[in-house]
Amino acid sequence: MLQEIHIEGFRGIKDLRLSFLGADGKPSKLVVLGGPNGSGKTAVLEAVLLAAGNRDLARGQFGKGAIHAGCNDYKITAIFAGKTGPYTVEYSAATSPKPFKVDCDYFSSWRAPKLVGALGITAGKKGNRPLRNEENRIWNIKQYLINARAYQTMSTPDSPIDGSQYSEVINRVNDVWKMFYPSSNQSFSVDPAGQDPSDGFDVFLNLSDNIKVPLDALSSGQVEIFALAGSMLPDTYPVSLICIDE
Repeated sequence: MLQEIHIEGFRGIKDLRLSFLGADGKPSKLVVLGGPNGSGKTAVLEAVLLAAGNRDLARGQFGKGAIHAGCNDYKITAIFAGKTGPYTVEYSAATSPKPFKVDCDYFSSWRAPKLVGALGITAGKKGNRPLRNEENRIWNIKQYLINARAYQTMSTPDSPIDGSQYSEVINRVNDVWKMFYPSSNQSFSVDPAGQDPSDGFDVFLNLSDNIKVPLDALSSGQVEIFALAGSMLPDTYPVSLICIDE
């Protein structure tokens, strides 16, 4: 958990120190940064990602172009709560930090996940996996659900892994969905995309009157809610820190 961050000369921030400790002296589980456009909220999130060893998640460049006007360098100092006590990490344009990484995920303000339509079953196949990045977020979630659905369908009582895994993960997605749409009876499911097996499978939102809407046909806001809920599935979301830029 992040305890504190000190940002100097980075992006639009000349000098800013933030503490994420609650009234009980423990790191807060939820932190909201508020402010008008251009106030530096995105810069703070990027600084957190850099300090946490997740430079690849942030979109911008972090060399000399990231240095605040009038400064010679930028410096990011963060304190994380570790199992053996606080751990301090320093990051700058000129130096590399100690080997350190906190598993993070980043929902950026520019996010636009690729919509991939129906997919086949890839369980047991090697290669041709999409990168685990923001652009491929929907693809990875869909593939995980489709493979889990296939395993459940073809598993037997003697299978080494419980075949109910699909039911558990799709229920988790639907539980989050109901938090945003509590009065609806909508739910997601994985079903064949067509009459022919070669058409593949897709994730559908089940409406009333047996109407199924493909995930890709939903509004951008609905797709984002699904992406947030679906990202928290086993094997696709082993993270300790989530940064959301709105």
